Amino acid sequence: MRKIIVLFLTSCVTLWAFPYSVETVPNVKLKCQSCYVTNPDGILSASAEHQLNEAIGRLEAETAVEVAVVVVQTIDTDDCYDFAYRLFNHWGLGKSGRDNGLLVLFVADQRAVKIETGYGLEGLLPDMACDNILNEVMFPQFKQGDYDEGFLLGIQAVAEKLTTDEAKEELLLNTNSPKMGRVNFWSNYLMIGCCLLILMTWLTYFKMKKLRGERNIRYREIAPFVKRTLLLGVFFWPVLVLVLWLRNAHHKIRYGKYPCSECGKSMRLLSEKEEDAHLSSKAQAEEYVKSVNYDVWLCDNCQNKKILPYTGSAFSYTTCPKCGAKTYKLDSNVVTLPATTLTTGRGVKKYTCHHCNHMETVAYVIPIIVAASSSRSSGGGGFSSGGSWGGGRSGGGGAGGRF
Repeated sequence: MRKIIVLFLTSCVTLWAFPYSVETVPNVKLKCQSCYVTNPDGILSASAEHQLNEAIGRLEAETAVEVAVVVVQTIDTDDCYDFAYRLFNHWGLGKSGRDNGLLVLFVADQRAVKIETGYGLEGLLPDMACDNILNEVMFPQFKQGDYDEGFLLGIQAVAEKLTTDEAKEELLLNTNSPKMGRVNFWSNYLMIGCCLLILMTWLTYFKMKKLRGERNIRYREIAPFVKRTLLLGVFFWPVLVLVLWLRNAHHKIRYGKYPCSECGKSMRLLSEKEEDAHLSSKAQAEEYVKSVNYDVWLCDNCQNKKILPYTGSAFSYTTCPKCGAKTYKLDSNVVTLPATTLTTGRGVKKYTCHHCNHMETVAYVIPIIVAASSSRSSGGGGFSSGGSWGGGRSGGGGAGGRF
């Protein structure tokens, strides 16, 4: 008769219990950083809940492992295992990057328990160890209806596994203490930097090997690669070693010794004043506006000369349609009739060549202004994480069963 009454009361509680989804399971961490037990249906006593919080808190302080205990009457699915996996990852149990979290999920109406472990605990708490804790420690107490003792003994068994000298050594090697975090950061930083240095050195070798043509062409082709490598070196200092070599090589391509193609003697790079006598008026105008920079090499032995154009510092000039000099520029842009939401507008652009003084005006149409829509999106706020746990992940390890 007593069993019938117990079954009847359990059935009534189950009938009226609210089935929890992953999103609606209360996350105690949002209200209490020293709490680890979610017990919304009062299945565990207040005393047991307090003892569990203290035991799990000591375990976290000693090993940095994050443990959550969730005890509910019913959930919105028959698959307790999948629910535990999704809840674990929704909350992000365990330290980010270390995945040293553990979840014990208890669903009363299914008489089911699942121990879910993060990636970082699968070696210390393999599936077999979790299965033994359930079947040999927790389930015998649960079958007698003593849920408090079952959980207290279960967490104690977990702590015994994780607080051995070997286990603590492995766990604390991955601790997120500031000192160890800085060591890990710099070791990873140097490792990535050295790998990038090797990779970029290999790429530089093949890039330099493929360069062809006159030195101004080679100088222009390698320039973007030098800039990208410099940018990489700003973030990864080991790459700066290669940057220094590259900048020196880039400089030598343009300013290194230049043998005369006629007599083989070394040619001389003329100064800005000296080179004007060897440049056309068009080239001088391009140099004046800084759209092109010319290097003039002269052989003092046979008077052979070589004129090489390089990209200048002024990028607003284009090639003049009349004289061909890169001295053609937009001088003014006047809106003669502003556009409205009903009519198009008009404008005039004036271009001038600073070499031959060629002028050109170009009329253009300004599109109708499109009125902004008055409708507003009613979307909700930004995505929020499951809670204030460490951001760890689970790969589905652990064990489960029914009692």
